[in-house]
Amino acid sequence: MTLYEFFLNQKLVYQSSPHFNGVFLTILEHYGFQFKTIDKLWKSKLLITSELTDKIKQQLKCYFIEKIPLPYLLGTIQLRKLTFKTKKGVFIPRIDSLALIASVNLKKIKTALDLCCGSGTLAIALKKKCDTLDVYGSDIDIQALKLAQQNALINNVSINWIEADWFDCFNKIKTPIDLIVTNPPYLKKTQLNKTLNYEPKHSLVFQNKNSYFAYKQLFNLLLTKRSIKQLIFECSLFQKERLLNLFSIFKSRPIFNFQKQFIGMKVDNQKLPVVDIKNTKTIKQLLKMGLAGIVNTDTQMGLISYSESTLDKIKQRALNKHYVSMFGLEELKKLPKKLQQIASYFWPGSYTFIKNNKSYRVPKNLGLLNLFNAIGRVFCTSANISNQKPYTKLSDYQNDSYWIKQPCFIIRSTSKVQSNNTPSLVYNLDTKQLVRTTAKQTKQFHKLITKHQLAI
Repeated sequence: MTLYEFFLNQKLVYQSSPHFNGVFLTILEHYGFQFKTIDKLWKSKLLITSELTDKIKQQLKCYFIEKIPLPYLLGTIQLRKLTFKTKKGVFIPRIDSLALIASVNLKKIKTALDLCCGSGTLAIALKKKCDTLDVYGSDIDIQALKLAQQNALINNVSINWIEADWFDCFNKIKTPIDLIVTNPPYLKKTQLNKTLNYEPKHSLVFQNKNSYFAYKQLFNLLLTKRSIKQLIFECSLFQKERLLNLFSIFKSRPIFNFQKQFIGMKVDNQKLPVVDIKNTKTIKQLLKMGLAGIVNTDTQMGLISYSESTLDKIKQRALNKHYVSMFGLEELKKLPKKLQQIASYFWPGSYTFIKNNKSYRVPKNLGLLNLFNAIGRVFCTSANISNQKPYTKLSDYQNDSYWIKQPCFIIRSTSKVQSNNTPSLVYNLDTKQLVRTTAKQTKQFHKLITKHQLAI
């Protein structure tokens, strides 16, 4: 029997299967028969042994009837110039992984991590792209790591393999990671079909969490590990809009495979995240995570946070100093009575008052007032390292190597009120003394006191 006669024989058995031709040619290739098209197979007069026909018949049955993935049946899969061994229980390499790696920008990248590496597809493809890159691959599955080691040998690359669950790998990696590439579990249980029955569930569904859980953790990781310059991840088309929105505070873009289909995202973390001042929900979320926001105020560039210790670390400031509580007008009723009495004469405005050793101010900036009404009271200080002046433009912080490594984000505003780089006047109501002022501020301050006949 010729190969083509055998093809026709099996075509009749599986004639309702639209992918039969491609599957048949792939199986033939596994046994050393190279035919790119059925036409070339038809022109061939090569014979096939009965022993081999029995093997191929069994493989076709397992694939089309029992729905066992072809790479498991053949034991290997070829992705362009890369060869990977496969094994039941270990996630099968996909061609889309190469499209992910093709999107990587290796400028300033020295170290990389394939998170949830499975059989090592992304790590190996990345090392092949740049041999000088220090590449790590981590996975919780020891069987997957053993297979990854074999695949690294097959493809002649050296990778650092780590057995670890998710972010636990960072406890074992002693060098900062510049790039993370990952194809994390992102399916719902309801999305599992017969074709996925033979693949490991832990590679498909993240620890019984929802399908966005892994991406939310990756989002948080970029905010807290500022040394990570770039993140490349795979996701589904159904997650596209939600993930584009989630990562919109970073410079990010979608990734498409070689058939122009959406398969994932590329996120650049080399600049500070940027959030619109009207996006109060996200700003509040980031502040709750312990981050600080850099924002244009009515005096100097400000740094706001829910945590004084966060501000101490960023400003490299002595721990015994206090910060100004800044808030919206809705918070006035919660202040000491003395402050409530004078508030309407000075606030909103560039006047800070100290009462009972605590500092308070309401800024003259509508965008900030609306923000503080939504997120509540925050601690505020000038956005600078101690003994240095703050910048006058938000863009300056994005070009400063110190600031882009800090746990900060930019709060973008279209307000016409700009920072004048002059700190607010500070008056201590307890000691009745001006603590900080300029000649111009002092003149205006006494003018208001006289006008309203205030006894402060």
